[in-house]
Formats: sequence, C-alpha cells, structure tokens
Amino acid sequence: MSDLPRNRAGFCTACYEPLFDVDEVWTEETAGRGSPLVGEPRRYGEVYDNAFRVGVLFTDGTTTMWTVCEECVDSVNENLPRIWAGVIRAFAFDWKAKPWMFGQALSEEQLKFQADDICRVASLAPLGVLYSERWTDMIARENG
Repeated sequence: MSDLPRNRAGFCTACYEPLFDVDEVWTEETAGRGSPLVGEPRRYGEVYDNAFRVGVLFTDGTTTMWTVCEECVDSVNENLPRIWAGVIRAFAFDWKAKPWMFGQALSEEQLKFQADDICRVASLAPLGVLYSERWTDMIARENG
C-alpha cells in the first residue's frame, strides 16, 4: 500500500499535481534521521492559478474542503472512491509521521485519540461535491 499515491497538502487531491509553491521541504536536520517526512513539503508559498477548492459532503452530514486542479474539478464526483482512498492513505501517513512532526513520541492518550479519529474518518464515505471555487478568488475575497 505504501507505493500507492496518497493525498498531500498543497497538491491536487485527485491527480496529485502540485498546486502551491513548495518553499521548504523536511530534511533529516528538521525532521530527524529515518523520518518519513524527509523530502515532504514543510512550508508552502503562492497558490497556482489553476487551484480550486471543493466542498465535499460526507454520509454523517459533515463537510470538508479538498484542493483540486482545474483539470480535475469537474470529475471529482465520478472519482470519489479513488480520491477518498488517497485521502485515507494520507491519514495513515500522517499517523506514522506525527512523532517526527512534533519532535517526540506521542503519549498513549494521543495515540488512542489518533487511532479513534482515523477509524472515525475511515468509516465515512464522501457523497459528493457541494461547491467549487478558485483558490485565488477565495483569497481575494478574504483579503477584501
């Protein structure tokens, strides 16, 4: 499963193409030797013009936002199972990487919370896209 694509922040949730400049990546110095984070984006810069934000509705009534590229925005609904599988793989990766992100091992309580959260999220299913908007439009609106 580790060689299958997974979603990453700053990349298209559907095709995994970059949608933000990557200003910095994790190194052995910043993440630690043996960290799964080495080479992964650490800080992001400007958003690309072809980036869209889509609101997705889940079976429990909750929503989330995914970032997708202009080429994928109209096909998210038809690709929900494949996209969702990549999101779940990202959760699993993050779980594995958490000790390096925070520079210390997680407590038993933190591990239990994280495992429960992953199980909760994995039990959901995305129903469809509620809306989409260009990232640059959203940023312009929020900046006045």
